[in-house]
Amino acid sequence: MKKNLFFIMLAIISINIASAQTVFSSDFEVWQNNHPEGWSGVNTTINPSSIGQLAEAQSGLYSLNITKQYQTNLNYISSSCFNVEKNKIYEISLWIKGKGNMSIDIYFNQTETMNIFPIKPINNEVWKEHKIVFSTFVLLHDIACVELTLGFSNVLSTNGISIDNITVSEVKTYETLDINNIAATIFANGTLFNTPENYNSVFSSIEGPASLFQVPNQESSNSSTIFQGSIWLAGIDQSNNLHLSAETYSTEKFFWGPVANDYDNESYKEKYNRVWKIRKSEIQNHINNYYNPGYVIPQNILDWPANGDITNGESERIAPYCDVNENGIYDPQNGDYPAIRGDEALFFVFNDDRGGDLPNVEDKLKVEVRAMAYSYQDSLNESLYNNIFISYEIVNKSQNTYTNTYFGNFTDIDLGYGLDDYIGYDTTLNLIYGYNGKSTDGPSFSAFSGVPPVQGIMLLSHTASKSLFFENSSDQTIGEPTTPSDFYNYLQGKTKTGNPITYGENGINQSNPTTNHMFTGYPETGIGWNEKTLNNLFGDRKGVISYGPFTLIPNEKICFDIAYPFAKDNSATTPEGSLTLLRQRAAEIQAFYNTQNITCGFNDVSIKDILRDNNYKISLYPNPNTGTFSIQITEFIPKSKIEIYSILGKKLFEKEITTNNQTFNLNLNSGIYLYVIKTNNQILKQDKIIINK
Repeated sequence: MKKNLFFIMLAIISINIASAQTVFSSDFEVWQNNHPEGWSGVNTTINPSSIGQLAEAQSGLYSLNITKQYQTNLNYISSSCFNVEKNKIYEISLWIKGKGNMSIDIYFNQTETMNIFPIKPINNEVWKEHKIVFSTFVLLHDIACVELTLGFSNVLSTNGISIDNITVSEVKTYETLDINNIAATIFANGTLFNTPENYNSVFSSIEGPASLFQVPNQESSNSSTIFQGSIWLAGIDQSNNLHLSAETYSTEKFFWGPVANDYDNESYKEKYNRVWKIRKSEIQNHINNYYNPGYVIPQNILDWPANGDITNGESERIAPYCDVNENGIYDPQNGDYPAIRGDEALFFVFNDDRGGDLPNVEDKLKVEVRAMAYSYQDSLNESLYNNIFISYEIVNKSQNTYTNTYFGNFTDIDLGYGLDDYIGYDTTLNLIYGYNGKSTDGPSFSAFSGVPPVQGIMLLSHTASKSLFFENSSDQTIGEPTTPSDFYNYLQGKTKTGNPITYGENGINQSNPTTNHMFTGYPETGIGWNEKTLNNLFGDRKGVISYGPFTLIPNEKICFDIAYPFAKDNSATTPEGSLTLLRQRAAEIQAFYNTQNITCGFNDVSIKDILRDNNYKISLYPNPNTGTFSIQITEFIPKSKIEIYSILGKKLFEKEITTNNQTFNLNLNSGIYLYVIKTNNQILKQDKIIINK
C-alpha cells in the first residue's frame, strides 16, 4: 500500500445519515436449524455450537449470541452475499453487548477480505451502538456481491458477546464535480478529494484506496494527481493563546454544517450533512420556467441551504441565492434560484466549533466556512477545462480577535503513483506544483502511462506569503505535522522546529539566507533552485501555500480563492516538460479570474447575470477581426462599457457603450484577448476576442 496511514483503519465512526438506502439488514428474529437467517456466507469458520439464539434483544425478541470462543485467533460468522455499488460510501450500524474480542471484515470476490473494524476488546454490560464506514470507489465492476464477516476471539464469559440490529446503508456525504476534464470529489466536512472513510476501501489486487481527483475524467481512467487536501487556519487570541484548525488525513478538525447552538438537532443533521450539486443549465431552466403550471422544481434547487435557522444560532444566510422578490426568504416557487459560479458548482458549509482532537477544546477558532467548488465545461478553453476552482468564505463566529492569523491550503500531490514526485513553486503565479521525479510513473495500479503530467495549486485572491513542502515521514524538521505548533510553524514558512526556511539545498540549512518559498527555479530549463537540478531523492510530496499574518475580528469574514490547474503536454518528452504548459494555463486562469470582479461573500456570482444576458442578447462581431468590431445589444444598457484584457489580466482598453449598435477600433497586435461587457460593475458578458491582422 502507498501510505502508512492506509493501515490506520477507522475503528468507530459516528455519521449522521440524512437519507440512506439500506442494502442489508439483520435483526436476528428468524432462525432455522439453530442458525440465523441471512448468515450462510462462505467465509463462516466458527463452530456451530458457538452460535446461539438469545431471548434478549436491543429491540424485538432475539439477538445473536456468540460463546465458547476461547482461542486467541479469530473465527467468523459471515452473512449471505449482498450487492454494493461502485463509487459509494456505506455505513454499518450494529448493537453489541458482552465481553471478548471482535473484528469486522468485508469479504468479496470469494477470495479477498478487507478489515474495516480492527480487532477490538468489547466490554459492555448494556447494548451499545457501533458505526463503521467503508467505501467502494475502487471496485473493478459496477456492482459487487460482498459478505459482512464478524470475527470473535477470547470470548471467555458464559454470557459471551451478543449482536443485534445490523444494517448496511449507503450514505451520501459527498458530491463530485465532473463537467470537464477533472472529476473532483468533495466531502461535507470540507475534506477535499479523499476522506478517512475511503481508507476502509473495498478494493481488489491493487495498492490502496482510490484518490478522488481523477484526471482525465474518463470511465477507463484510474489515474489521479492529488491524494487529499484541506484548509488550515490558525491565529492568536487576546491572551496570546494559539487557536488552530488544521488537518492532513484521518484527524478531524472540521465538521459539516454551520456554527449552531445545537448540533444534535434533528433538523440540523437532516439538512447539513451533505454537499449540494447544481449546474448552471438547471438554474437557467428554472429561471425560464418557474412560473409555468406544469414545471416541477428540481430537488437540488428546492433543497438549496439558502437560509439558516436563526433560532438555533445559525447564520441568517448560508448559501448564496438570487432573491428575486427581495423578501429575504429563499422561495424558489416565486423565482428565487441558487447563485453559483461556473457551469457546475458544489456548495458545502463546515465549522470547527463542534469538536476535534486537539489537546484542549479551547484550541478551536469557532469559524464557519462557506465554500463553493466550481468548474467550466467549455472544452475549447483548455485552461478552464483542465481546472477546478474552490472559493472559501471564512467567518469568525467567536468573540475573539485573532492576530497573526494565517490561512493555508494543504495538498498531498500524488501524480498517479505517489512515491516518486518532486515539488516546486512559481512566485510570479502563486503556484505550487508537482511533477514526476523519474521518467516513468509507477509501479502502481493508478500510475500514468507515457510521460507523466503535472499538477498545480494556485492562490488567486491573494499574494501567497509562504510556501513549502514536507515529507511523508516522522522527521522532526520537515516531516508530518502532529502538534499545533508544527502546523503553525509550517503556516509561517518555518520548519517544525521553528527555524525559517532557507534558500538552496533542501531548504533547512540555517547557514543559507532565509526565503519565503521553496524550490522557486525552473526544472524544465534547469535554471534556479529546483529539485531536479539538485537530483533529490524523489518521494511523497505534500505542499502548503499560506497567506498571513492578518487580523480577524469577531463576525468578520475573509475570502480565499484557489485554482487547481492540470497540464499534460503531449509533445513533452520529460516529466518536467509539461511545466511550460502548466505555467501558461495558470497565467490564463489568473487573467480570467481578474476579469470576474469577484467579491468576498459570493455577491459577484455570475449566475445572477444569466437572465440579464438572455434579455439583452449581446453579440460581438466579427470575431476574429482585424481590430475593428461591433457590439450589438437588443436593448440599450445605460452606464455600460467594454473592457479588453491581455491573457495575463492587464487591462488594455476601456470605452463606454453609448448605443445598442456601436463600432470600436483597437490598436493591438494580433493575438487572443479577453473582453468584458459590464454595467455598474456587474458583468453582462465575457469571452475571447481574436485579433488577426
